[in-house]
Amino acid sequence: MKHTKNRLSKIDKLPDDIKSQLNMLLRDGRMTQEEIRNQINDLIAEQGVLAEERGDEEYIKRNALSRYSKSFHKGMENYKRAQEMTKQWVQQFGEMPQTDIARTLIEVGKSQIFDFQMAALEEGQTIDPKTLGQMALAIKRLQEAQTGSIKLESEIRQQAFEEAAEKTEAVAKKAGLTSDTVKMLKSEILGI
Repeated sequence: MKHTKNRLSKIDKLPDDIKSQLNMLLRDGRMTQEEIRNQINDLIAEQGVLAEERGDEEYIKRNALSRYSKSFHKGMENYKRAQEMTKQWVQQFGEMPQTDIARTLIEVGKSQIFDFQMAALEEGQTIDPKTLGQMALAIKRLQEAQTGSIKLESEIRQQAFEEAAEKTEAVAKKAGLTSDTVKMLKSEILGI
């Protein structure tokens, strides 16, 4: 018996336009799976799509559509959850500066990777090399994003110091302070 874990299903092989039609019908929820299956099989027959693979009239079988439908709806639930979480983050972080939001999201990403690794260890499973490589790349990118966030914070802070130093210099000159005193104030603010 052939290993089928990574093999594409017949539904995965469908052209994008037919697969999109199938997804829209599943998402809409007004038709039964049998009605959807018949409509998509009719569409496949009309367009002559994948006729060489279709040994009979039904390209998509009942069980295949049932499996695909479960996977599709699970994906939709995850998508809706992610949208809801994003909405909550926006509400919660709406008043926070961008750098705080970025820092928080980076930490959430790291936490999810850690949770995934721990779940695999607890179940006694090994993580396949491809997934491990993707996780390492994700961690690297998160670290780079964190470094970029810290650099941005530093640049913003430096710009604020420079603006404060310029204003102090202007006010000090108006107040009649000597140029040495103005230089000293400016260097003190800039940390030079």
